[in-house]
Amino acid sequence: MIWQLGQESGLFDTEIRTDGKWVTKGSAGGGEARNLDWFNAIVAVNTTGNWPLNDQQKKDFISAIRDDGKGFVAVHAALDCNHNNVWPEFTEMIGGEFAAHPWFTFWAPVIIEDPSFPAMKHFGSTRMVFYDEMYVPRAENWSRSKVNVLMRLDESKLPPPGPQEPYASLSGIGAMMSGAGAEAMKKMATRGLREDQDYALAWAKMYGKGRVFYSSLGHTKAAFQNPDVRKMYLEAIKWVLGFTEGSTAPHPKVN
Repeated sequence: MIWQLGQESGLFDTEIRTDGKWVTKGSAGGGEARNLDWFNAIVAVNTTGNWPLNDQQKKDFISAIRDDGKGFVAVHAALDCNHNNVWPEFTEMIGGEFAAHPWFTFWAPVIIEDPSFPAMKHFGSTRMVFYDEMYVPRAENWSRSKVNVLMRLDESKLPPPGPQEPYASLSGIGAMMSGAGAEAMKKMATRGLREDQDYALAWAKMYGKGRVFYSSLGHTKAAFQNPDVRKMYLEAIKWVLGFTEGSTAPHPKVN
């Protein structure tokens, strides 16, 4: 999708890697001619787990955004990586860390909090539903005071935590899981519940000179085919590249 957006818009070229060789300001080795200096932005798409980078690569990555002003767009599970303080600078940069997806994949009630932001302007309403797996950031390291919340779950319309239909039915996942599996699912659901009921789904922030955008949308294949989601990520990339302007100022919860 990211490659297609660049081709369709004519605004940027995309290189796709599934390893970390180019995440360096030095030589990538093995005849590689490119590194972080070559690019203007990095898009991390569902990069779950601890990134296999050495200490110098981590420093170079952070410096590229914070000091050099390169953009960073984080898609869905890019929040579900580098956990438990293994790379605190990354957590600070992206704005938080994945806690859970209490409702699993479901028709999520969504509120657009900042419809003036470039990646939100195209949505036809400030209230809508999306079918996706919505992440909740950990209360310990995510704060509304540090980001501009663009989109959040409507807490007044959320169902109880746990698998939703059709997976909650007797013919679905709930019936197939028992014992340790069922207990793990229950913990997953309740772990992500927040006392403040503030379930941010997308935000924008500055990290030094760099612009950072995150959105939870992008778990399902259908999400990447949804014109509204594609437009959101196109506009997010344009924003982190400096083609457009949008606020990163924090604000109270908007209803």
